[in-house]
Amino acid sequence: MRRTTPAAKTDDARFPVRIKFKVPDTGLGADTDKAESWLLEHVGSGRFGVHNAPTIGGDAMAVHLLSVEDAMRFIAAHPKLKLAGGEEHRPAQRPASADDLQSAGDFVSAAVGYSLVVKDVLASHGKGGELPPLFVLPVYLLLGFATELTLKAAYLLHGGEYARILTGKGNMGHSLKSAHAHALRQGFQPVNPEGVATLVSGLHESHAGYWMRYDTAPDGNITLPLAKACVETIQNECVRLSFDHGLVARPS
Repeated sequence: MRRTTPAAKTDDARFPVRIKFKVPDTGLGADTDKAESWLLEHVGSGRFGVHNAPTIGGDAMAVHLLSVEDAMRFIAAHPKLKLAGGEEHRPAQRPASADDLQSAGDFVSAAVGYSLVVKDVLASHGKGGELPPLFVLPVYLLLGFATELTLKAAYLLHGGEYARILTGKGNMGHSLKSAHAHALRQGFQPVNPEGVATLVSGLHESHAGYWMRYDTAPDGNITLPLAKACVETIQNECVRLSFDHGLVARPS
């Protein structure tokens, strides 16, 4: 059920979560059929898309899904498939400790939870992509928290020191730009670097200034990134972090 190029573009626009798997030189063979059969049985017709996609140094199979939960279930059910680009990750400066792994797992779980709440609000109240004024503060408050936790999880999972995520001179505190910079220096390579950069630049000022927490935004128009795009970026990064660092339970 490989899609044509127009269908692939439609899938890319329709589905909020995309995961790409490396295609070896010998091809995926029967693994492709097994993956699509699993998707039909466990996700359902019309609720996923599969097509070819480019990746660094070769080809990839892209799987588009409607939710991060479906993506995590798919990854757990197919441990032999390798995420495209995973081999390009720089090694961590030091292995993440058991405590750091636990903290990072908690951060990722919370970030996904916040993003799912926002997704539900958008589905119920975001007509035409526009949020009613009543929901702007809580939605962007949760998106700021989810972004912060995702970046801090990435930093810890790549061997960063827990003390650095706290407040204090030289630490990241609640600064999204600082958390982003620390994570990148530590070796974090986002699935969507441009999307993460847009997320950080779009939410940094309001998050650091507690605008959404205390309704203290300055007078005048404030430009914020689209909430739907924020949710998609956060969920995609959390899926990748979970898979790469063993936060997703896999069949033994």
